[in-house]
Amino acid sequence: MKIGVILATEEEFTSFVNEYKNEYEIKAIKDFPFEAISFIYKNHDIYAAYSNIGIINSTLASQCLIDRCNINLILNVGACGGLKENIKKNEIFIVENVVYYDFDLSLIDNIKKAQYPGFNSEFIPLPNKYLSLIENNLSLKRMNCASGDKFISDKELITHLVNDFNCSICDMEIIGETLAAYKNKIDIISLKVVSDNASASEYESNALSSNEKLMKETRKIFDLL
Repeated sequence: MKIGVILATEEEFTSFVNEYKNEYEIKAIKDFPFEAISFIYKNHDIYAAYSNIGIINSTLASQCLIDRCNINLILNVGACGGLKENIKKNEIFIVENVVYYDFDLSLIDNIKKAQYPGFNSEFIPLPNKYLSLIENNLSLKRMNCASGDKFISDKELITHLVNDFNCSICDMEIIGETLAAYKNKIDIISLKVVSDNASASEYESNALSSNEKLMKETRKIFDLL
């Protein structure tokens, strides 16, 4: 399988490379719009790109990996914010549904706020075959993830995302990668670690350690596929 891994921050990319560099021959992907590497993990060709933060960057990096490396699976892996009180730092989850919370065409189209064209509701599902496989073998919980182009810390917005969409976590990239996967008819898996509870200071102090823990889980994903 050809797997494209999208990593949005320097901490994520560095942690991912460090996890594998002593065991596998890692090569830089030349003439690529983003910093990217490749290596062979057992029977998988792994391509990893450092997209930088934000929906546009994650979408572009995904499409570049699809076009240039011919990947057939996107692995979205990285830090997220916890929205509910029972969500603990360093917990790892798999994403079941994505909500593009700041997308709104409701004033001009007969759809709900946060509903993206082509989908029946505000919830954009990730492929269930991988959710079940990971849930059953790695004992990771499924969660809904709110995704948009800003770091969430506003209490009113958090309450809205929890109460109206039952979102437990949030990020700034997964919606771009998910839509790229749908448009190109390939699969996507999202593995998230909680680095903070909607707090910038918590994120800065905890990002590296939480990502190091998460990258060890990517091995288990590769082994399952």
